[in-house]
Amino acid sequence: MHPPALYQDSTGLAHCRIASTSDDAALAWIVLSHFGDLATVQDCVDSDLLSRILGSLEALEFKFIEYDYLVSHTYDGKCPALAGGTWASRYFALEVDWSAKVSVE
Repeated sequence: MHPPALYQDSTGLAHCRIASTSDDAALAWIVLSHFGDLATVQDCVDSDLLSRILGSLEALEFKFIEYDYLVSHTYDGKCPALAGGTWASRYFALEVDWSAKVSVE
């Protein structure tokens, strides 16, 4: 268990697991960002389910960003303490992974 202070500066707001009723297997993870209107979907291989999820996110006016894109791009923006990580870490992390380049003290 991580101390609550670790989550204080997190960029991920919430995540939701969609599971099968037959075996409780995860069918998809929906992740929302603290940045208010960003959302991504992780590990969804069912194209019909993904289409329904994306339709719901669009109806709620979320901006969808593909998870594979988020994990394959390095963040080098305005926050130097988070530079060097992925966009997924910068915008959707439930725990902050500070860069070793910048002291947070």
